[in-house]
Amino acid sequence: MIQELPHYKLRYVNAKGKEKEYEISRPFDVVKNNEGNNVGFVAYSYGRGIRSFRHDRVLDMQPTEIPA
Repeated sequence: MIQELPHYKLRYVNAKGKEKEYEISRPFDVVKNNEGNNVGFVAYSYGRGIRSFRHDRVLDMQPTEIPA
């Protein structure tokens, strides 16, 4: 089942300013601030579970080949 889901490679800067790479599913929910503005997304991070990511911290997001 997991092999059938789209995968993306995400380069991201966390709140402490450290750059990290994640392999994630297609985003499936949005993150909103107190004013209701869309500020991020939620995706499944393979090996790390469900995570939220802020748009302003995303450096790059590219589709990847699905492992066979």
